[in-house]
Amino acid sequence: MKKVISGILVLAFLLCLTSASAANPGTASNPLISKTYMDNTYLPNALSEAKKNSSDNLTTAFLEAKNKLASCSGAESILMRAGNISGYALTDGYERVVFSTGGGVSLRTGGSLIPLSGAVRLTVISGTVIDLSSGSTVSSGSHLTAGARYFCAENTVARYTADSDCVCLVDGYHTSYSNGYLASSQDGIAIIRQPSDATVKVGDNVSFSVDASGVGLEYRWQFKNPNSVWTFFNPANYPSSLTKSLTFTAKAEFNNYSYRCLITNAAGEQVYSDAGQITYSDSAALKINTQPVSLTTQAGGTALFSVSASGSGLTYVWQYRAPGGVWADVNSVKYPTALTSTMTFPAYAAYSGFIYRCVIKDAFGNSVISDTALFIATQTSFAIVSQPEDFSSTEGETASFRVSASGSGLSYQWQY
Repeated sequence: MKKVISGILVLAFLLCLTSASAANPGTASNPLISKTYMDNTYLPNALSEAKKNSSDNLTTAFLEAKNKLASCSGAESILMRAGNISGYALTDGYERVVFSTGGGVSLRTGGSLIPLSGAVRLTVISGTVIDLSSGSTVSSGSHLTAGARYFCAENTVARYTADSDCVCLVDGYHTSYSNGYLASSQDGIAIIRQPSDATVKVGDNVSFSVDASGVGLEYRWQFKNPNSVWTFFNPANYPSSLTKSLTFTAKAEFNNYSYRCLITNAAGEQVYSDAGQITYSDSAALKINTQPVSLTTQAGGTALFSVSASGSGLTYVWQYRAPGGVWADVNSVKYPTALTSTMTFPAYAAYSGFIYRCVIKDAFGNSVISDTALFIATQTSFAIVSQPEDFSSTEGETASFRVSASGSGLSYQWQY
């Protein structure tokens, strides 16, 4: 390997000496940088060494040679001609790139790629790609291992395609990134996918997820309602709050809450995700459509009050207030309809003058109170309509007397 590295440094040194001369690359007076030499001597030897040593020495040697070439006047154009890589961009060290599914990049000789997350598939167009972590040649169509370094050897063109959203480190000559962009990285943590807003119904399962790259990542989810500060979930009640995907049952009181994740890597560096919000598709505005109306009815009959409202998961509680008294809930044990939109009860004269209203709540904790309605129980005038008549019979016969009267709540007691 030392011989190969020495050969590379000699190549770089001679190139510096000859770059200012008039000799063209590939001529007899400048044979070391000819394409024939690169293809048939240097790169085959480098490939053989990489397979034998299974190390990063090849990459180091290539970068050293490239850096020395870059220090020579006009070396960039010579290197591009010698490597036949016109039209490719050169990275300044490794670039952290996020690819969407179907995206990818093509690399040339000397380029390398390290997948950090997601599924990446290799297509070898020409030449050989080496897994420097094992020293083995990688077959076209292979899915790559996260953390391994894949190096393009002599006369190699290789395409790396994202079969899922992924993050990769890219170095060397490459085409433009297809459906990819340089990751916005903070303190060694790169967030690949942010949490999305969720629209659900009360009682549904809801999930918020975040994808990130980094070493030894830990996750802690927070929540916040519109009028509070960010608060961490209690993992005893929400175990998934310590994972990349937070799941829970949507409760009505969570409407318009926001959720975000604090991600920490092995070095203790931290970054917050964007916030996702939960809204409910069944959160229609609570409102009263029809108010109860006052009622005057004859004592002894049935009284009825009704209210109509719209909203989600409505509940009803009827209340009453006696003249000079305070509001109190109607006894729902005695009058079960006091918990419905239509309440009925006996029209007792004792209730005359009471006023009634209904308190309505929806599934999200909102409440509204209806207008009040007055109850009046009327009494009809008391009068005997027909009197009992005399009765004559023989001993042992059944005697019968009848009286007819008008009025409310009449009771009868006969005397003799």
